[in-house]
Amino acid sequence: MSSTSDELLRFYTIPLGKAWIAPRHRRAVRVITLIKEFAIRHMKSDSVMISPDVNLYVWKRGIQHPPRKIRVQITKNSDGLLVISLPKNESVEDAKPVEDAKPVEDAK
Repeated sequence: MSSTSDELLRFYTIPLGKAWIAPRHRRAVRVITLIKEFAIRHMKSDSVMISPDVNLYVWKRGIQHPPRKIRVQITKNSDGLLVISLPKNESVEDAKPVEDAKPVEDAK
């Protein structure tokens, strides 16, 4: 999506700590709701679309362990549609991978 004169582009770091008030099996769903509420409150529009890369970033570690905060790019077009995506320099692949358990070598 190219930024033209009729689009408004802003970058935000959204705190997601309120998701931990919800039950463990609903945390990622609550994070998605928090992201939408944040965008509506700060960009003054009711129509919101979350891009698949943000959705994958939130759900990457499962429903019980979503991220505590997320850096997003919000674009508002002339029709008032808010598009929430990850900034161009960040992606799902750049995020820290979940490391598998590795055996520790004993030092003698």
